[in-house]
Amino acid sequence: SLVNKTALIQNVYGIDQGTMNDSYQTFYKDIRMSASDAADAIARVTQTAQASNVPVGKYLKMVTGLAQSFLKIGIGGEHAESIMANLMGRGMRAEVAQQTAQEAGSVMGNLAGNHSIMGFGASMLGMNPFDGMAQAAYTHEANGDPRKGWAGDVSKMIDSYANVYAGAYGSDPSVRRMGITDMFKGMGFSQQSASTLTSSYLQGNTDQFQE
Repeated sequence: SLVNKTALIQNVYGIDQGTMNDSYQTFYKDIRMSASDAADAIARVTQTAQASNVPVGKYLKMVTGLAQSFLKIGIGGEHAESIMANLMGRGMRAEVAQQTAQEAGSVMGNLAGNHSIMGFGASMLGMNPFDGMAQAAYTHEANGDPRKGWAGDVSKMIDSYANVYAGAYGSDPSVRRMGITDMFKGMGFSQQSASTLTSSYLQGNTDQFQE
């Protein structure tokens, strides 16, 4: 069972039962992973926490909370673990990574309803703009589960829009930083997240939402 598969992790790292129960609910019941896949996800969370010197119980709680937020927006909750690991791999502290990922999810949910951005992003990808808008609006299936592929569809259109927008600021470093920061703030990011994403963007990470 899932409990048996993760008992060693719980005992070694002293994770409280409430946090473990929340992780079981999230990975096994809500995301609908198999017991084996859910146990593997919890093990990966443990490894990331160790590598980043973050208490395992605290980090597991952060990831499961983020996964629950993603599910409501239309993003598969299984992405929470990999997105957090990706952001922390860039050197972000766990709290900053969580905030950035949380805001990115909210921004994706909000921008999916912005027909101008979705239509423009879709057209830059060679798509029919109305197909892009329809894909963005199709967030959940009839049973309430997030549509598989929604996050990928929307992230590509947002990144396409962002790259065209950012390109309009030319090559002057100061102008580009100011303009790209304003772009992210205009999408709904806080000053801290907008500045963090801008720094990452200027380092060559131009597919921010797809990551």
